Amino acid sequence: MELLSDEFLDEVENYTKGFSCGDYFDIRVVSESGRSLRMENGRVTTNKLYREKGLHARVYYNGYWGSATSSSTDKENVLKTLEKACIIAKSSSTPTTRKRSLGNHKIVESIYGWPVKRSFDDVDLSAKISDMQVVNGILESKEYVRSVVVRLNEWVEERIIYTSEGAKVREVKPYIYFAAMATGSVDGRNVTAYKNIGRINGYTLFDEIGPEEFALQIISKLEKQAKAKSVKPDKYETIVSPDLVGTLIHEAFGHLAEADFVLSGSLLKEYRGKEIAPDFINVRDVPEVSQGFGNIKFDDEGTQARDAIIVDKGVVKEFMTDRERAALLDQKPTGNARSESYRVQPLIRMRNTILLPGDWSLDELIEDIDYGVLLGTPLGGEANLDGTFQVGIQDAYEIVKGEVGEPIRVSSITGNSIDMLRHSVGVSRNFRVDYGFCGKMQWVPVSSGGPYLRVAKEGAPSLGAV
Repeated sequence: MELLSDEFLDEVENYTKGFSCGDYFDIRVVSESGRSLRMENGRVTTNKLYREKGLHARVYYNGYWGSATSSSTDKENVLKTLEKACIIAKSSSTPTTRKRSLGNHKIVESIYGWPVKRSFDDVDLSAKISDMQVVNGILESKEYVRSVVVRLNEWVEERIIYTSEGAKVREVKPYIYFAAMATGSVDGRNVTAYKNIGRINGYTLFDEIGPEEFALQIISKLEKQAKAKSVKPDKYETIVSPDLVGTLIHEAFGHLAEADFVLSGSLLKEYRGKEIAPDFINVRDVPEVSQGFGNIKFDDEGTQARDAIIVDKGVVKEFMTDRERAALLDQKPTGNARSESYRVQPLIRMRNTILLPGDWSLDELIEDIDYGVLLGTPLGGEANLDGTFQVGIQDAYEIVKGEVGEPIRVSSITGNSIDMLRHSVGVSRNFRVDYGFCGKMQWVPVSSGGPYLRVAKEGAPSLGAV
């Protein structure tokens, strides 16, 4: 679905000829169109279509930003919005120029559309609701299930960025997100399980597994929870699943490496250039991974996105930046300036934050563990800027004499991401990413993931009491 014309970029350039204010300006036009569906216990409770378009103008004057927005993208209004941003920047500045600059980046002119395998418009609404009903029906067929919620969100986003330096970029990407949660009670024990799928190539949700298998995987988690046995709350030799690795590498480590937090005193600031983990630990925030929700070619400042090499062979190398903070940290911009919509300024945000895979198989990681635990899928949680976290766990298993054993009851885990990485023993070849959203003041789509990670008892998270 194309929301703006190919000629719009050239039109924006023509609109702004002759405009002059401060050292720099940029214009970002965002157009988005989508649908939200929600089903509760088999009944569609939300069926919402939406479409919006608007522009955001920024001016950099004497080291201060001014910004203004508008829902109109007419020629006259583009210039008016820039002029408003100029007035705001001037009013924010002081007689003494603030000594700040913007990090140098390659000036790019590019138009890119992410490939679409199956357009949303080619799938009838009835077929989408039918997929939701299949998942709901299988989950509701279990007598112990009390509540089922199924969600489907699809949208196409187009971003156009033009800068006074000559950058002109346009990017179009479709997103689709499908999730289901079931809750119930088995023999007086409350159980909850959740699963999601995300794609950026159109309506391809069930190309790999059908809606039936999707629902059965949720049921499997519920039934394992129901028969799980209790274990002593403690630390154990631990295998962390790719799903949980992704959550922790985003929430409890990735935020520590965002340059705005680094400059505000993040714990990682003192580790720059220092060894923080074994040499097989490599952490990246990348602009492209298979079906990654954070995939971008350019950020919202028109910077060509590149890998942010956060940890390389165990050493903290660099941080995720926008242009201004890249200059303050004396590093090349990474293309991590992202915004929720045209209404807000871009912030430093993650894209696809991953722990890179290694050479071990899962069997090799666990073969010499006499007794330990394998932590499965996360279910909510929170983290702090010192790396500490508390995360709910959907499923976990004991490891006995080098083999994965029975499911165990683990309500939550607490720990520290830096301690975990420092005491890592190995990472697997297996690798996968998850799909979701990050809510750092604004909501943006992101992905995170990694391999299986083995952590020695000293750095492992503590299992919470059930």
